[in-house]
Amino acid sequence: MSDKKKPPIGWKIYFWVLSAIYTLVFVNVFTRLDSDIHNYTNVLISLIALIGLYGYAYQTPLSKIKIWNVWFFLIIIWDLYDLFISFEDKNLTITFVVISYVFLIPEYIALYFYGYRSSHLWENVKLRNRISLLPQEKRSPTLAKQILPGFKLRHTLRGHKKRINRIAWSPDGRILAVPSSDRIIRLWDAQSGELRNKLIGHCGETGWVFSVAWSPDGRILASSADDKTIRLWDGQSGELFRTLKGQSDLIFCVAWSPDGRMLASGSNDKTVRLWDAQSGDLLQTFKGHTNKVFSVAWSPDGRMLASCSHLYDATVRLWDSHTNKLLHTFKGHNNNVLYVAWSPDGQTLASCSGDYTIRLWDTKTGQQKNLLEGHTKVVTCISFSFDNRLLVSLSEDETIRLWDCDKWKTVAVLDEPISRTLFARWNWWCSSLAFHPTEPVLATVGKRGKVIDIWELDFAALFGDT
Repeated sequence: MSDKKKPPIGWKIYFWVLSAIYTLVFVNVFTRLDSDIHNYTNVLISLIALIGLYGYAYQTPLSKIKIWNVWFFLIIIWDLYDLFISFEDKNLTITFVVISYVFLIPEYIALYFYGYRSSHLWENVKLRNRISLLPQEKRSPTLAKQILPGFKLRHTLRGHKKRINRIAWSPDGRILAVPSSDRIIRLWDAQSGELRNKLIGHCGETGWVFSVAWSPDGRILASSADDKTIRLWDGQSGELFRTLKGQSDLIFCVAWSPDGRMLASGSNDKTVRLWDAQSGDLLQTFKGHTNKVFSVAWSPDGRMLASCSHLYDATVRLWDSHTNKLLHTFKGHNNNVLYVAWSPDGQTLASCSGDYTIRLWDTKTGQQKNLLEGHTKVVTCISFSFDNRLLVSLSEDETIRLWDCDKWKTVAVLDEPISRTLFARWNWWCSSLAFHPTEPVLATVGKRGKVIDIWELDFAALFGDT
């Protein structure tokens, strides 16, 4: 069965009506052509709009060209110009503008909220399954979480009003900390699915709490936000007891050292900083990245700290936490490097990027060990399973891939719509996942970035073990 979807009759009518409107405008203007360049421009705009609409309505190769998104926006701008600058046909222009807005805005919103891969709305209104095992190509119309061996949905955690950012399991796996762009950190009981606490204290302009991290003993939760602070919370009572200040810009990420003595942070100010967890004093500032630092991660033995940076840097850097020296600069990604994660055995460092790839690095030699390809858009987050058997990755192509860490092949794909905003400044950030620290359980951000799904995985079924 072909994967190509046919639009329902209602959607075809929608595009035909819109095409008819532009046809009428085209004919109307064409019959009154004179030397005025404005009329010729209207003809050109109407004609190209018709071509674009045909492409969207019938899923021709034109529908894959992102320029149409920009073109629809320019049409709206031209309508405004036509309305307020050109007064010769004001009544006709007003009618055209109103009708254009009524018909264009739904598609324009769809393009931004659903993305180019699924900008045809009929793909989003149909019930689609969420998981497929490779190499299976056909998918059941029933939700896979109900029927697919290897995946069982334990809970869907609801209650977040705005987009969820980087989530974190407590060391014992009982609590899931979930930061959001509404200034609230919610603590969920991972077993019962009940909300245990809300932590409120960050006060940045946008309200973004970017990242959370648990101390190794699970007693303290650290959080970072756009208010340029790191805040430390009592893991049991939820009380704020310390605020770390000194970073000159918003703080994207925070991570505890394995011994619990230090905190590392990465910031928009291009630095990585080490903090004394007891006193809150700044211990060291690592400089080297030439753009914002998106993610930091300690090696399991605590001897090394990895960091990654933005497009104009696009490197992964490895620092010696004892000597404070730069050990390696890993180059290979050609776009934003958004996340770094260590394998549990400390032998491999993984990074994911806006270049649609995941790269695996040898931390001793500084060389790339492997390149994982399969995602068709930005890869935003990665996580290793506790037993080092699986690496999971999340992408803006709205899929989660599970990779076999022995063969580095994809063993399963989970469809998961991610959060999108009209002006997608932080689309790549509005998505997260994390493996349970001791069990085959995976937490993912779903429902357009506002709910958490907790999945129980059957590794035997995923790997085909008997």
